[in-house]
Amino acid sequence: CIRDSVNAATARNIPYRRLTQGSMVQFGWGSKQRRIQAAETDLTSAISESIAQDKDLTKMLLDAAGVPVPLGRSVTTAEDAWAAAQELGGPVVVKPRDGSQGRGVAVNIETRERVIQAFEVAEEISSEVIVERYIPGHDFRLLVVGGALVAASRRDPPQVTGDGVQTIRQLVDQVNADPLRGDGHATSLTKIRFDDIALATLKKQGFDADSVPPPGTLIFLRNNANLSTGGSATDVTDEVHPEMAARAVSAARMIGLDICGVDVVAESVHYPLEEQHGGVVEVNAAPGLRMHLNPSFGKGRAVGEAIIANMYADGDDGRIPVVAVAGTNGKTTTVRLTAHILGVAGNRVGMTNSDGVYVDNLRIDTGDCSGPRSARSVLMHPDVDAAVFETARGGIPVSYTH
Repeated sequence: CIRDSVNAATARNIPYRRLTQGSMVQFGWGSKQRRIQAAETDLTSAISESIAQDKDLTKMLLDAAGVPVPLGRSVTTAEDAWAAAQELGGPVVVKPRDGSQGRGVAVNIETRERVIQAFEVAEEISSEVIVERYIPGHDFRLLVVGGALVAASRRDPPQVTGDGVQTIRQLVDQVNADPLRGDGHATSLTKIRFDDIALATLKKQGFDADSVPPPGTLIFLRNNANLSTGGSATDVTDEVHPEMAARAVSAARMIGLDICGVDVVAESVHYPLEEQHGGVVEVNAAPGLRMHLNPSFGKGRAVGEAIIANMYADGDDGRIPVVAVAGTNGKTTTVRLTAHILGVAGNRVGMTNSDGVYVDNLRIDTGDCSGPRSARSVLMHPDVDAAVFETARGGIPVSYTH
């Protein structure tokens, strides 16, 4: 995500600077600076993030906004989970109230034994667990940036196809040998996990790890379709019905997220949710973007460009006026006069000279501040509309202007 956003910013001549060894980057200088980390920007509200993490609260707010959501409620005990499942009268989904990346989510379960087992798994992640009606259909992720749908993917759970010869474990090893599959997020696909959840999913289909399924038999290793557990993604952006896209945008706005991953379960993206009894099952802050940038199938989408366009209006390159004064005599006087002229014009001026660093007439550092460190401090200051630098004999610090 960061690389894609940096490339999009560079294409628009917007300067950038990495702030940490991780994924936090600053775009622009002075008062035009903006910051991004992974799929979060300085517009991403901590309150909105908190709401998105609370699945029960999210569902309540989306329902109030007229966005279709599955019926259900929170439970705190295994018996209450079974009672909720009976109230809903059909297959259910059991998931932690606070969770991410599909951890602890069990779908399409009906028996008391499986509901209680799913509750115990979800309870390890969150003290409160949600039981809600299972919506049949495909798992779609709709990405909303700045109030517009910019990408959509159908996510399929990790699966293998029987050949009548190899065991399921061997089939999984064969799939995982694909160089496109890795252990982290650096590749377009993640290796399929062969863990307790996979074994339980196989058991439900009547198989175990050493079973040899008949040729052409589709075997699922998980019920959820998260890429982080080995699922795949197919781009469907151009196929999304306008009314479904509008519901995703409404969901993002209701939660208050500038970058939002909306999880939809429906038979198809070609029709409105209401026509096919589909629904929004989750809203994600800091959504994973790999499925849109490098989908398993279909073309990648210009997510980075959409993020930068939401941060900077057309024609805005995130730059501020910069004046550097070099020479032998009179540099400080020239710097002060230039700063005064820019200030009279209505700018908050950041200035460095041989006696300190000034921001809007307030001295924030003292001493000989005519070097690159002081210039960097001014360019990083959010209250600077224009910068004037006294430059030492080394010359103009051109490295700060790219």
